[in-house]
Order: sequence, then structure tokens, then C-alpha cells
Amino acid sequence: MIREALEPLKGKCKKAELDYMINALSLVFGIESIIILKDLNGLSNEAILQNWRWTVKRITNSSID
Repeated sequence: MIREALEPLKGKCKKAELDYMINALSLVFGIESIIILKDLNGLSNEAILQNWRWTVKRITNSSID
């Protein structure tokens, strides 16, 4: 799913860089991320989504929404 979402970046960066982005984002979108952000940090569901969007933009250095 992440690879498919980053398809627009194919050809705009090296394959190795794209692979690193995919791996980094895999860490973000697991249940562990939700547990940490919700239970430990006290974020709402909307705040979690906002943090995920921020993270994706920083990892991909783009405006992917």
C-alpha cells in the first residue's frame, strides 16, 4: 500500500531512496504507532492523522496528502 502511494515519486528519486522511504513509513503506520501516539502521548484520532501527514511529508520531502 505504501509502495503504491509513493508511485508518483518513482523516477524522481533513486530506487534506494524510495525503498528507504517505504521502510520508514512502514514504521509509522503500524498499531504500535497508534498506541504510542494515543495512549502514551494522549493524542486524538485527528491529531494522530495530522502527525502521520506531517511525517509523510517530511520523509518524502513532498506535499503528498
